[in-house]
Formats: sequence, C-alpha cells, structure tokens
Amino acid sequence: VHLTFDTMIREKRFFDRPVLGAVPTCVKDFSIECLGEMGTWSRQADIKGNYLRHRIIKFRTVSAKAIRVRISAANGDDKARIYEIRAYNELKIRAQ
Repeated sequence: VHLTFDTMIREKRFFDRPVLGAVPTCVKDFSIECLGEMGTWSRQADIKGNYLRHRIIKFRTVSAKAIRVRISAANGDDKARIYEIRAYNELKIRAQ
C-alpha cells in the first residue's frame, strides 16, 4: 500500500518559513485494515511516529474487498489528510 500524506507543500504558507521537524498536518499514527471475503476487517499494519510524506507499507498478500486507513494522530494538528492511497500486489507485478 502506497500512501501520500498532507505536508502542506501546495500551500503558500509552507514556503513562508521552514518547518523544523514533523509537519503538523502529516499523519503520525495510523493502521491499515483490509475487508476480507467473509466481511470482517483485519489489521495488516500498525504504524507509529510517521513524519514522512510518502510511505510504502508492505504486508503479506491478502484477498480484500476494501482497504481502509485509520488515523489515530497527526503531528500536532487536529486534522490530518491523505492525498493518495494505492494498493498493489507486487508479487504479480514482478512475475510479469
């Protein structure tokens, strides 16, 4: 699962003054869950302390009807945004 988080790079105020450390709007703590064929959600990854804009989270191959990202904290702001979520079966990509 490839994730892109909000780090305010498109906002003018981002360039007004440098931010030292983690950007407040960037997702800090989150988990990734998959909805299985039987209709139950299973946690595939639990990430703490993130400060990066782009994250690639690898886990075992699963068959899923849906994927969700549960955000439990940002790096200081009361809101956190995800710009993009992509899911790949990288084993299939490499085999082609």
